[in-house]
Amino acid sequence: IAESYIRENYPDHELEDLFRQYQQRCAGLVIFTFGDKAIWYARSDQTARTLQPYAVEAVDTTGGGDSFRAGIVYGFVKGWTDEQMIDFAAAVAAIVCTRFPGVLNAPTHDEVMDFMRAAKA
Repeated sequence: IAESYIRENYPDHELEDLFRQYQQRCAGLVIFTFGDKAIWYARSDQTARTLQPYAVEAVDTTGGGDSFRAGIVYGFVKGWTDEQMIDFAAAVAAIVCTRFPGVLNAPTHDEVMDFMRAAKA
């Protein structure tokens, strides 16, 4: 769930409380995204974890959220762990945000993997 949605629809809620409420009501993985700030994620029986998104010089953020969700779906289909899915999705979104128009320039799988390797080197 994107920060913009959270702020618009739950303006009076504390983020930690809202995250726990989602965990209680959802059977699967709960993810809160905050642009270039830490991504929160956990399942109903877990303590919330965070992953720092990749630092990039954003040119166009249009499509960043959709690209992130596409990365999650890809990781889910591949049977990856939650952390692997979040990391891959964050990389896809980061790359998309560095391109104009990002929404029309999705990275290939190899580009994402190369980007992740370079960022961790």
